[in-house]
Amino acid sequence: MSAACRAQGIDRHTYYDWYNADPEFRALADEALNAGTDRLEDAALNRALLESDTLTIFLLKSRRPDIYREPKQVIEHVGKDETPLKVVFERVTRAD
Repeated sequence: MSAACRAQGIDRHTYYDWYNADPEFRALADEALNAGTDRLEDAALNRALLESDTLTIFLLKSRRPDIYREPKQVIEHVGKDETPLKVVFERVTRAD
């Protein structure tokens, strides 16, 4: 999105203003982003198959998490009053 804004000579804030105000613009922008993501996935798959075991692992984990992703880790501890404490580690992703 940032590269597209630079190419069109507009500020990112302008893009977001249009995106939030115009449903048709939003639909077209989402479609373009999805098309770009499809191209990126195709390129990643080709690269994974030809030269990167690590990338292959990441692609498998994302496409078939039930088979390839590590389960969520849960560690249980007992507090002072013998009440179980639970610590859960989860992956956090950023929206931007």
